[in-house]
Amino acid sequence: MVGEFVMLEEIKNICYWASFMLPILICSPFILTRLTYKLLIWMRGKSSKLKWEDNYIQRLSMNLGNP
Repeated sequence: MVGEFVMLEEIKNICYWASFMLPILICSPFILTRLTYKLLIWMRGKSSKLKWEDNYIQRLSMNLGNP
């Protein structure tokens, strides 16, 4: 009788923690994918901005006569 009660308490604890962890486990791949996508877009924007700045500096130096 006492063993059954302990087993029921353990099952209840597992269900309690599963109710919190299951949504996290299900949603985490989608969240990580979205964050990775946003990070890649941000990095692409940074690199294109740097290329634009380099081209601007080169054109400016050519206009000023500096090689």
